[in-house]
Amino acid sequence: MDDNIVFVYRDILLPFSNTFINDHVCELRKFRPILIGTNQSRPNIIPPNIQVVTADSAFPYGRAASFLHKVAAYSSSIAGAFCRLRPRLVHAHFGVDAMYILPYARRYGVPMVVTFHGIDATAVFSESHQGYSMKRLRAGKDVLFSYCKKIFVVSDFIAKNVIKLGADPDKVCRHYLGTRLPEVSAANTFEERDIDLLFVGRVLRQKGIFDFFHAAAMADGSKWHPGKRIVVAGDGGDIDAAKELANHLKLPVDFLGIQTATQIDALMRRARILCCPSKTGHDGWQEAFGLVFAEASARGTPSVATLHGGISESCPDNVSGLLVPEGDVPAMASSIVNIHTNRLLWNRLSVQGMEYCRRNFDLQRQSAILESHYSSIVHQC
Repeated sequence: MDDNIVFVYRDILLPFSNTFINDHVCELRKFRPILIGTNQSRPNIIPPNIQVVTADSAFPYGRAASFLHKVAAYSSSIAGAFCRLRPRLVHAHFGVDAMYILPYARRYGVPMVVTFHGIDATAVFSESHQGYSMKRLRAGKDVLFSYCKKIFVVSDFIAKNVIKLGADPDKVCRHYLGTRLPEVSAANTFEERDIDLLFVGRVLRQKGIFDFFHAAAMADGSKWHPGKRIVVAGDGGDIDAAKELANHLKLPVDFLGIQTATQIDALMRRARILCCPSKTGHDGWQEAFGLVFAEASARGTPSVATLHGGISESCPDNVSGLLVPEGDVPAMASSIVNIHTNRLLWNRLSVQGMEYCRRNFDLQRQSAILESHYSSIVHQC
């Protein structure tokens, strides 16, 4: 038996958007992570050296196993893992997912922590979210808050929301996500980059894709760069509408679809400006943190973003980028032009962003801090 096993739970293991969980399990040094979930995403980014246990592996019929796990908190494979491996700790990502592993942790007396990432804190009571998972979180959040030893949040913004939901402020711990830091010398200069504007993320209205295109078109009127290149890396429910808008505005946009972490890294090194102007969703959703801005800063890429949710924590205004009010397309266009045409401004934001990222979002340091929390909890139990 390994004395330092931690079960890391995510309902679906692991879609491309969950690179932060991939980083979490890969960077642990004192604890051995085992991924636990309902089933595996196809495709996924599960590290090849990480053990995986899923509910749907327990029966020949995966759907039946998944149903029993989610509704009755019964999975022979997950229960067997608890008995056989005897984890010292369970770490669930997302409050909605935590509700599925909570009964097992309580049943086997294993201490538990949870990380709230966004929608599970900002849109819990929205009438738009009437699905089983969100209803279960609404009904069981008090039990979750009571049982968990720590409630991690990815920003101070999310901390405030979780406390409003009833979490004990003494348990709430802001723990920034981290990003791998390249060498400072690896940052390309403005002239070495060939992508003028880059958007990375889900292609959805609330992620600001339409505002981004309108701002790019408005900036075009200033003749800031006649041969500009715009790249969108991601997919989502509004992709067709986004393509129609790009064509209508006559914007030269390359839609690349979902990209791997390695591909995103390469795009950010080539980008002159990252523009991801998130806005509040109809359901109350807000950006919890904005890891994409930290990733851009690590590569010396300035951002144009919005004063929205927790973005000012990952991308402070006039430090690693310029922030504008939600939906303020003229201000967004002006910021794009200012950064693109003012080399002194671009260089300052690039250098400041790299320094800010190193101080706050170094993945190795953040992982070490997380493991210190793990050790403290395990030693107290």
